Amino acid sequence: TAIDHFSKVGENRKKISLEEAIFCTLHLELRVNEAKLGGIFNEGFTHRKTTKLVDEYVENMQTIINEGKLGLATHQNQWMFPIAKDRKSIDNKFSLKNSLSRSMFLKIDRIIEEALKYHGSSYRQEWKLVIVLYLVIVEILLLRKPFTDDMIYDLQSKIDVYYVKWIKLTGRNGMTNYIHFMGSGHVVYYLFKYRNLYRYSQQGFEAMMGKIKAIYHQCTSRGGSGSTEEDRSHILQVAHFLLQMMMWHSGRSDAYF
Repeated sequence: TAIDHFSKVGENRKKISLEEAIFCTLHLELRVNEAKLGGIFNEGFTHRKTTKLVDEYVENMQTIINEGKLGLATHQNQWMFPIAKDRKSIDNKFSLKNSLSRSMFLKIDRIIEEALKYHGSSYRQEWKLVIVLYLVIVEILLLRKPFTDDMIYDLQSKIDVYYVKWIKLTGRNGMTNYIHFMGSGHVVYYLFKYRNLYRYSQQGFEAMMGKIKAIYHQCTSRGGSGSTEEDRSHILQVAHFLLQMMMWHSGRSDAYF
């Protein structure tokens, strides 16, 4: 078959079934948020072919998004619009942090109105509708309680409506791995098996990378001077931190302290 039921990973070649390869719902949210916002931003270039219109578009979009998280013009952030070098689209390396993408969706009506102001009003409404449908789906996916069968069937019904409208609106360009994951039924398959997917999210661990960088630069000599191998270690303090976090998050520390 095209997809083997087992993939071999690690030095010990341990087999992990696809059913155990649970996706991260927070990562799904982030990547689909990027796809939605990137699609809207790129649509904004469709009817802006002059330097003046593009400059105005970039400036207006930065003004909207750089307002504070509560939408206050008195608190400005420093986000820069990710325009490509040819100034005909967004940069292909466009990415966001989840917190920023969520704050953008709080202003999604204004973003759509600005990006698509040279499109018809009906087209803007189609974008607003598909975004509303998507946000309802994400809100449900991030619930922390066990899902019943009825909840899962209802979620797939909502996904089906959203999926058809999204593909009609964006075509092949709007298809990403996670959007396929939702539309093909993979999400609800995992929900039927595990009943809740939020508990398997790994973004919290990813978020520790900033802390690990700080520990490395502030709490180690980075291989420099020291009278002992421990003093010169690149990773000892980082390893201590990771072990503490593993014990804390797994609950194993309760057995020792």
